Amino acid sequence: MSRIAILLFVAFLLVAGISAKSTAHFKKNVLADLFKERRFNAKRDPAGSTCVNIDVDSFCDGMAERGACNIIPQMATNCAKACNSC
Repeated sequence: MSRIAILLFVAFLLVAGISAKSTAHFKKNVLADLFKERRFNAKRDPAGSTCVNIDVDSFCDGMAERGACNIIPQMATNCAKACNSC
């Protein structure tokens, strides 16, 4: 009986350690993306686009207003409605 309890305890520790590691990695990536976006906004503040579709989510609208459609190639596919609303 004690062997089973020890094995279950070790298995629990392994699962808890793996989940804690993946959660920390996820939080690290989210924070890194947030700071990258802030650095991008601080470095580049183009004149802006007058053509923004208000129905799209606010991130795409904000990036399109800053002129990111012309600067970032991925904007054309990821935020197509905001970039092509003229």
